[in-house]
Amino acid sequence: MRILILFLLLVIGGNASSSTVYRECGSDINNLWLDIVLVIDNTKIMQMDGVYQTIQLMFGASVRIGTDYQDPRSTRVAIVTYNEKATVVADFNKFKSLKQLNDELEMLNGTEKSDSFSAYMDLGLQSAYDLIQDVNNANDRRRYKKLIILFTSNYAYKNKRPDVLALTIRQSGVDIATVYTGTGTTRNTQFQLTFVGNYNMNFHMADATPIVKELQGATTMANCHCRTGWYQYEWPINSGNLFGICVASLNQNVYQQDARKYCKEAAKEAYMVSEFDKNKKAFNYDFISSHGSKTVASYYNGLYSLNGTWYWDQPDGKDLLPLDPSSGTVSAKSGCVADVKYSDGSIFWTPISCGNRLPYLCEMPSCDTDFYCY
Repeated sequence: MRILILFLLLVIGGNASSSTVYRECGSDINNLWLDIVLVIDNTKIMQMDGVYQTIQLMFGASVRIGTDYQDPRSTRVAIVTYNEKATVVADFNKFKSLKQLNDELEMLNGTEKSDSFSAYMDLGLQSAYDLIQDVNNANDRRRYKKLIILFTSNYAYKNKRPDVLALTIRQSGVDIATVYTGTGTTRNTQFQLTFVGNYNMNFHMADATPIVKELQGATTMANCHCRTGWYQYEWPINSGNLFGICVASLNQNVYQQDARKYCKEAAKEAYMVSEFDKNKKAFNYDFISSHGSKTVASYYNGLYSLNGTWYWDQPDGKDLLPLDPSSGTVSAKSGCVADVKYSDGSIFWTPISCGNRLPYLCEMPSCDTDFYCY
């Protein structure tokens, strides 16, 4: 009988699609805050057409290159060229402005390629990774995401297979984008590069979508991440389709009012988690079940009643967000709502007393070009 009564109180429409949308990752290329290493094959057989011009066009006209800006959203750029050996053309400290970077790129564009026919990609990648490790070990801009952009029309190695080395680099948290510049008989290289770069960051200079736009997208996505201890909303799960919000579980059972307070104290712009549609609800439950300290049968989300109207929790200083009817409806007889998992595996919103102590989830914007979150 108790289960039946609860079921009658459930949000019947809670699984509907919502007209309320989730935040996307910031995409302002003028506000990048990354450390980028450009890795460029400069062998005799490298097809260089457009490489340096593409790099110049990739950056926004107002991007802050170097450091010592009032706005902390700044980007440092290092350059490595490689053939039968790798050469650090510029480390992260060399360029203090976009003009300095563009001047160097112009000079490289006018420089003859090396006499070597050997393009050892592993040496170029390792040299880039060494620069990044030096930065991280010195605790210099450690919180800034790292991105390697590789330009090549050749696939060869001296000591370690590039795909194996690249996997190690990516597992350390460094993103890799590849740009294949070749044609014709070197087409096999393009396929091999798909195992070097992130799954969605392998491009061709002749792609239908302009390569500059693709690289700008790669840089802003690399810039979109979560603080330590927070995890990015991704749907479908493990698809790489990332949204501009992060969630965290604080592993406590508390009253709903305390949960709202603790979320806001956890990080700048943080609040209790939202669930505008069935996808986010499924993600939230999977997350709290995977990251909690014990099996979770129910948890608080950010819905709460104020003067008989349901709202989603929001950061301090921002207006509450009314519950969109397309997300579902819920009884106004109780001030709080929990996500409850039932014996058939379904998850529904269930009105409960706010005096229950339950686990809860917090949410905040992702760290990206629109939100510097440190």
